[in-house]
Amino acid sequence: MIIKLFAIMTVGFLGSSFVLLGPTEPRLEVTESDPNVEFKWHLDQAIAWADLKDYRGGQYIGLDNMEIFKTVIRHSMEHWNNITDSFVNLILIDEKYSGDLEDSAGTNLLRFAKLSGAFNSGEAVPSMNIGRTIIEDCDISLSLDSVSFVSQGGGSKEIPVVIASMLEIILTHELGHCLGLGHPHTSSKSIMSYKTLTQVKPGIQTSLAIDDMAGAIYLYPTTGDPSGFGSCGSMAYAGGDVRSQITNNPSMMRDFPGMMLFWLIFLYTPFLLRYMMMFFEVMEEIYHLHLAGLWQGKRS
Repeated sequence: MIIKLFAIMTVGFLGSSFVLLGPTEPRLEVTESDPNVEFKWHLDQAIAWADLKDYRGGQYIGLDNMEIFKTVIRHSMEHWNNITDSFVNLILIDEKYSGDLEDSAGTNLLRFAKLSGAFNSGEAVPSMNIGRTIIEDCDISLSLDSVSFVSQGGGSKEIPVVIASMLEIILTHELGHCLGLGHPHTSSKSIMSYKTLTQVKPGIQTSLAIDDMAGAIYLYPTTGDPSGFGSCGSMAYAGGDVRSQITNNPSMMRDFPGMMLFWLIFLYTPFLLRYMMMFFEVMEEIYHLHLAGLWQGKRS
């Protein structure tokens, strides 16, 4: 029992680690009474979906491109919306965005685009206010360079082949940047980690780790008594550009040594006290045996 409890507390302590976009802790301008963040979408080309038979039980076979695209986006949003003790609520507008794709200021937009860079499956670009405390809007671009193409109509036209399950993971990751989360490169559990994205395979189910939930609760906590790990976990700030190429700066870990010492003392003091009591009980028993002449083989 003691070993099991020790393991649970250790995992709970080590498992809560998240990275923010900067020391100003930028976040979306929402409140618990007005938690909705609206996103618009744009898709202007045909897409071949590679895994609809396996994606979420094949329930979306037969839908057109736009409906499938919107469905994957909504599933990606649900991962963040369903976090207990976090109030933020991401919403996808049904109507297609028809404005200027190169100047979408004030609009949260999701679309496919040509991206550059070695790791180019997706890119989130949060636009912030002057003080870098508020994320005013966030555009997510999904790369056409990271998908394969197939010929259609006798080779006259090539269309991109997209794996829905992998797109959901990528979108969930990029939406995390829009919320204000960076890359925890030291964690292989977080959806925000490159380590997680490099291990993505077709058919894998998207899920958030405790690190991701802790970050969302820290940025958008509900009132009342929360679960706790949103404010208790270790935290770091990301340095450099605010795009999805953000890197973790270990030297900016905030209060980590102090928090570690506090939690070690708080969690393990009861066990130390118990062991000390057991030690004194044994010593007291030895003392009484000694007085009775029964210690070290003495005879009466």
